[in-house]
Amino acid sequence: MSNGFLLLTEGMRHAARRLASMAKHRLRIRVMGGRILPLAQVATDLGDADRDMCAVVVAVIFDQPQRPELRFVIGVERSALRPLTVAIAGEDLASDPRMATSVLQELGNIGASAMSNHLATQLGCTVRISAPDVVEDRWGAVASAVLGSFRDPADEMATLSTEFTLDGRRFAGAAILMADRNVEFSNSLSSSILGV
Repeated sequence: MSNGFLLLTEGMRHAARRLASMAKHRLRIRVMGGRILPLAQVATDLGDADRDMCAVVVAVIFDQPQRPELRFVIGVERSALRPLTVAIAGEDLASDPRMATSVLQELGNIGASAMSNHLATQLGCTVRISAPDVVEDRWGAVASAVLGSFRDPADEMATLSTEFTLDGRRFAGAAILMADRNVEFSNSLSSSILGV
């Protein structure tokens, strides 16, 4: 398993634990599978590319001379947003559309913070995260938009297929870890970030 998968799994594990606690253990997030996907295959191979998703994007930035960047993206199908918001914020607050955005931002913050803490410990450098950006679109369009945010993206990205289970109802989810060309997922992630 590559380091890209390990980072994604670390972020998802922390997000799952924290959200389960916030939802009084009515929510479970499970990783169904993952892969390293060459960018040339994104349009044809990305699972659920046409599914309407609500996603949050968080940049992970390293204080290194070449300043490599990662983007952590976690999404859930649009139909899950209301039940997820009710489970975490309660029925009264869920009617406010800003609360759904807040729940997604919290999901992104938790996952990206876990990844950045892990990387900071492994690399011995400062790792910062951006404010979370919420995007609602088809999953393929979300991935394309995030990819377009890099000046020079890496040739591949790490992807996870996830499942959100809330009070017995199942919803599709996904997570992506994208990077600029300074980072290679198939090699040692710490070596490629440090330029070793």
